[in-house]
Order: sequence, then C-alpha cells, then structure tokens
Amino acid sequence: LTLSDYLASTQDYKFVAFMNIFSPTAEQRAAIKAKISKPGTFVVWNYAPGLVTPKGLCEKAMADLTGMSLKVIHERLPMEVDLVNGGRMTSIRRNNIVKENPRVYCNDPAVEVMAKYTQGKQTAIALKKQANGSQVVFCGMPIQDSEVWAALFKRAGIHRFVSDRNVSVMGNERYLIVHTAKKGAYEVKLPRKAKQVKELFSGKIIAKDTQDFIVKDACGMTYFMEITY
Repeated sequence: LTLSDYLASTQDYKFVAFMNIFSPTAEQRAAIKAKISKPGTFVVWNYAPGLVTPKGLCEKAMADLTGMSLKVIHERLPMEVDLVNGGRMTSIRRNNIVKENPRVYCNDPAVEVMAKYTQGKQTAIALKKQANGSQVVFCGMPIQDSEVWAALFKRAGIHRFVSDRNVSVMGNERYLIVHTAKKGAYEVKLPRKAKQVKELFSGKIIAKDTQDFIVKDACGMTYFMEITY
C-alpha cells in the first residue's frame, strides 16, 4: 500500500512495515501514530523513519514517530549487521557492501537488541514493547534476509505455512498456493485442523482431518490447494 492508501484504509492491520517514511508531514505523523497505537499491532520501521522535517534532520522527530530513541551518525558507513542469534545480513550492490550516510542506530535502553552493526557495534535492529500494547521494531538497513522477516512475523504471531525459505507461499482462508521450485518433501502447517485439502490442478485429495501434511514430488511443482475447515 502507499502511505495515503494505508492511512485512508479502515482495516486494522496486524503487521505494518514502513519502508521509507523519511519525511512525513505533520498530518501524516499524527495519522500514523493514531493508526498503529493499538494493542496487538506489530510495526517495523526501516532506516530513518521521520528524520527529515521542515526544519532539517531531527532525532527527536524520529523518537516521536516510532516511540523509541534513535540517533544519527553523519558518516558514510556500511550497511552490514550481525544478528544476535547468529548470521550476518549485508546489503550488496555491484559486488560491494552498500554504504549510506547517515547511519541511524537505536540507543533506547528499553529495547531488545536483535542485531548490531558489524562496524561500530551500535544497535542496528531493536524491538520495543509499547505501553499501548503494540510492538515496534527499528531496522537501520533494508531487511535483505527472508529469515529475518520470518522471525519478525513469528514475533508478531503470524502463521507460517512452510518453514523452508526456498518455498514460495501465497494464500488466504480458502486457498493456498505452494511453489517448491525443486524436488523434495516439504511440510505444510495449517493454522488449524482442516477437514480436507484438495489439489485443484490434479483434483487429488492430498490430506484429510489434519493440520500438518507433506507435499512431495520428484521435481519442482506448484500446488494450488483448496482448504476446507
């Protein structure tokens, strides 16, 4: 969604990721805060949320928008972070690590640190539980790793149908599309027990009275499934 479409929507979203809200207007700031300040809402802010104001760059404006203290280093520094649970996430362009100015980091003592910049060790990804019942995540670089997104979805309570990062999934309450790309056996976990799972391309019933089942094929395949709960 564009920001204007999101703010105009009457739907309550459980998970909201703001990708480039660097310079919202005063009206947009107020509308964003009103929309996300609800129990159960999980918000992800990227890079420099609200940093640009009519009066220039402002750290306090970021804190006011996001609900956590964020600071700026005015240097061109690498977009590379070390995750606290292991692994590294790096932004690469033309075989080189991307460097950006400024660097934005979190110095809020009330956050859970999820990653630190490889160079400098400032907090790069942080999660904070707000008094209004929402949860807020700041990430100082674009999230490049699908497993990082998956970890955030899990923290937000969003169901994951297939845990293999190489499998593409799309679906809703009634239909589920699983694209395996290559041969293998893949476990599909439904949000609750289903009466029947039917593969619509073949017409085959592939599962009954279960919440978990396996899709297996000798080559990559796209499964188009109808779920009856």
